[in-house]
Amino acid sequence: MADPPIFLPGETLPAAKLQALGSEPTTITPTLNATTTAPTLGSGATAVGVWTQHGPLVAFWFSFQFGTSGTNAGSGAYFVTLPVPPLLGSFINISTGGGRAIDSSTSARKLFNCTIQSAAPTRVVFADTDGTFLAHNVPWTWAASDQLYGHCTYLGDF
Repeated sequence: MADPPIFLPGETLPAAKLQALGSEPTTITPTLNATTTAPTLGSGATAVGVWTQHGPLVAFWFSFQFGTSGTNAGSGAYFVTLPVPPLLGSFINISTGGGRAIDSSTSARKLFNCTIQSAAPTRVVFADTDGTFLAHNVPWTWAASDQLYGHCTYLGDF
């Protein structure tokens, strides 16, 4: 990781130092993935993400809603790739945020933690409070109009 810039009183800040103060929020289209087979969100699905970085601190928000047809839950534990790689060794394997899953057919809701794992540090996985990973069939079999929302904050490697 690069050393943070030094700011002097009365200094006119060049672009590189201004960038170190933080970035404007960046909109991205995140991909919901799974460890074995990626889910298919289907027709009418939404996938929205926003991230920003202030020095080494990265904040990332994401939202997925399965479409109304052509959906497939995939296979395996769900994950999302992070917009900026984390600073390895910093707060890996602990909760970096949280979120909510919604089953549209029953209105069931499930809270979860977002965790960056040392085994796959460029992605965030979702686990409920007992450590069970959200997957194609956990906490329910994902289907039409189901929703997954989350956020995480972590130290990025810049």
